[in-house]
Amino acid sequence: MGYRFKTGETVAVALHRILREQIEGAIADLRHPDRAYGVHEARKRFKRCRSLLRLLRSGLNDRFQTENQRLRQMGHALAALREVAALREALQRLQAEQRLPAGAAAAMGRRLAARRRSSRGGAAEIAQVQEQLIAWWGGVAGWPLAAVTEADLFRGLERSYQRGRRAWRAATAAPSAERYHEWRKRVKDLGYQLRLLTELWPIPMAAWQQELDRLADLLGDDHDLAALSELLQEGPRRPTDDAMAAAITQSQQWLRREADRLARRIYAERPAAFGHRMVRWWRAWQRD
Repeated sequence: MGYRFKTGETVAVALHRILREQIEGAIADLRHPDRAYGVHEARKRFKRCRSLLRLLRSGLNDRFQTENQRLRQMGHALAALREVAALREALQRLQAEQRLPAGAAAAMGRRLAARRRSSRGGAAEIAQVQEQLIAWWGGVAGWPLAAVTEADLFRGLERSYQRGRRAWRAATAAPSAERYHEWRKRVKDLGYQLRLLTELWPIPMAAWQQELDRLADLLGDDHDLAALSELLQEGPRRPTDDAMAAAITQSQQWLRREADRLARRIYAERPAAFGHRMVRWWRAWQRD
């Protein structure tokens, strides 16, 4: 059934099943012959698991902090390997979108190569995370989750929507790379959580997911450009650095305008109204 709730399951049973499926998938991903691809896919699964735990945190009590931290650490152990690949992709997009001066992309490429040589995230880190995942897989089935209910799910959805709405307003009121990155994390949370609820009403839910994915992509591209901008400050200055910085700023301005335009529709409702609508859809789905 994949990363979604299904009829005939309690919320606690679904939590067990989905976590175990995602762990099994991450273990398989980390065995992929294309290391960068496998790490990227595994880290997405960690984020899905964290979004699920965050959705139901009011019923998980102290376990939420423990397990969320475990997943964060595993993802962080693999972050360096993915970071350089993401920045290379960001540089390629920037080249395609704007006319960069001769040598600018090559100079940034050399900085990225130096970053890759100095970063962790090789075979040893992957093997360690695989071992941690196998151990975690064996423990999930024993979690006492009788206290996790539909009410926790509804509270979690409203909280996620509210946090995203606040993060959007904070980022646009006082723009910074950190605030936009925080907003992206909240967008990803809500997108994953609505994917869990696809069966409530597949066509409208698919539209929500598509727009949240689009928003997350815009904010992700902005984050990658901010990281490229930071990289410009490392090492000796190069003649093309000012032109590269200007190109990055211009692209970020466009990305942030598009993100704000989309957010005005996604966050048009008050959080309570959004939460109540999801409750009604859930109950209609359960009756059907």
